[in-house]
Amino acid sequence: MKSGMVSGLLKALAIVGIGYAIFYYVAYNSWKKNSLNNIDITYKDDISVETDNKNDDNKTSNYSSLYDSFKFEYLEYNYGEEFYDYYYGGKNFDSKFYLYYAIISLLNNENIINCNLEKEFSSFDVIKKVEDIFGNVEVSNVSFTTKNNYLSVTFDELNQKYYVKINDKCAGFDYSDGGIKTIYYDSKVKDNYLYIYEKAMYLDYSYDSNSNLVYNYHSGLDKNSNVVGNDYNSLNLSNFPTYVYKFEIKNNVYKFISVNNYN
Repeated sequence: MKSGMVSGLLKALAIVGIGYAIFYYVAYNSWKKNSLNNIDITYKDDISVETDNKNDDNKTSNYSSLYDSFKFEYLEYNYGEEFYDYYYGGKNFDSKFYLYYAIISLLNNENIINCNLEKEFSSFDVIKKVEDIFGNVEVSNVSFTTKNNYLSVTFDELNQKYYVKINDKCAGFDYSDGGIKTIYYDSKVKDNYLYIYEKAMYLDYSYDSNSNLVYNYHSGLDKNSNVVGNDYNSLNLSNFPTYVYKFEIKNNVYKFISVNNYN
C-alpha cells in the first residue's frame, strides 16, 4: 500500500517536473526573442523641432539632459533669479556668477530637503568646480549674498574656505510672483562647440471667476508682454524668443561659455 503511494507520488512529481521544464523552455525562448536588443530605449523628447543643421560638422544629438542643468529655471530653483541679465540681458559671466554656480553644484541638491543648510568648502574645491563647469576662466574669491537673501556665501581668506548658508528656504520656485519658463528647442554641434536652443517666456498665474488656477504664458520675458496661451501643451513656440547656449567641447566635456539672443 505504502509502496503504491510512493510510486504514485514519484510519477506525479515527474509529470510536474516535465511540465515545468516545458514551460521554462517556452518562456526562455519568448524572452530571448524580446530581449533588450529588440526594445527601443532611445530617449525621445516631447518637443521635436527642425532647424538648419546643413553645415554641422557632427550629427545633431539631443542634449536636453545637459540643458536641464544650465537653463535659467535651474537658477530660479536655486535662489539665482537675480542672474537674469547674464542669460537674457547680454551681461558677461563674472566671478560672482561663476562662484554661485559652482557652490550650487557642490551642494548637490542637499538644499532641497534642508532649508537651513550650512556647509563649508575649500577654496580649492570651489575653484576646481568652476573650472569643471566653465573651463579656464579668471575668477576671484569673493563673498556674496543673493538679492533674495536665501543664499549667503562668505569667503574666509585666512583659512581659504567658503562658508555657505541657506537662510530658511528650501530649493524651489512656484511662479506665484512670476518668472521665466523655458523649453528645450534644439541643439547642434559645429567645430568644437555645442549650441543648445531654447524658447523662453514669462509665466505667472491668476484665478478665474470660479477660483480655478489659470496659467498665463507671456510672449516676452516680463509680465507686461502679451499673454499668448494658457495651456502648456498647445503653445505655439513661434510666439516666443529663441536663445542659444554655447558650450566649448574639450576632451568630450562641455564648458559653459555664454547665453545669447538668437532672434
